[in-house]
Amino acid sequence: MASADTWWHLATGRWIVQHHAIPHTDPFSYTFFGKPWIAHEYLADVMFYWIHWLGGFAALTLVNAAILTAAFLLVYRRAEAGRWTCAAALLLGVYAVRPSFAIRPASITLLLGSVFLWIAHRYLRDGRWGRLLWCPALMLLWVQLHAGYMLGIGLLLATASAEALDAMAGRGQATRKEIATLLEPERSGNASLPVRCSRHAGQRVHL
Repeated sequence: MASADTWWHLATGRWIVQHHAIPHTDPFSYTFFGKPWIAHEYLADVMFYWIHWLGGFAALTLVNAAILTAAFLLVYRRAEAGRWTCAAALLLGVYAVRPSFAIRPASITLLLGSVFLWIAHRYLRDGRWGRLLWCPALMLLWVQLHAGYMLGIGLLLATASAEALDAMAGRGQATRKEIATLLEPERSGNASLPVRCSRHAGQRVHL
C-alpha cells in the first residue's frame, strides 16, 4: 500500500543515487526549493529506490510485508501468556497500527522496536548482558533509516520500569542488577544518544 510519502522517499533515493550525495537543501518543491532540508531517512530512501528499481511496486510491497510480519512475529514470540491470548492481543495491535502499514520507513521502526524489546526480554530472562551490545549497533543503523529511532531508547526505559515495578511487587524475575544494567549507557541503546545528534558523518547536528 503506497502513500504520498512513498513517492517522496523514492524520489529522494533516486536523487541520492544519481548525485552520489545526500541533499542538504530541498531539490523538489516549488515553494521551498533550495531551502535547508535534512534527509534524515536517506538510507531507507536509497533502499526503497533500489528495491523499486529492481522489482517495481510488487517487490516494494513484498519487502514491506516481510518487515511488518517479522516485527509482529517477534512480539508474538516474546509474549508469555497463553497462545490464544497472545494471538488476540497481537491482532488488536495489528489493527491499531494498520495506518502505518504503508510503504514507508516507519515499517522499519516497527521492526527495530520489536527487536529492541526482544533483546531486552531475553537479557532479563537469562542475564547475558552481551545481548545488549546489539542495541548500540542497531541504533547506529536505525538513526539513518527513520526518525523513530528514539523509540528504541524509550522501549528500553519502559521495559526497565515495568521490570522494576514487578520486582517491587514480588512478581519480577529479573534482579535489581540486571534491571540497572539495562539502563547503563555503555551496554544498551542509550550509548547511541550522541549518535542521534550527528547525521551524515557529522555534517549537520540537530535534535
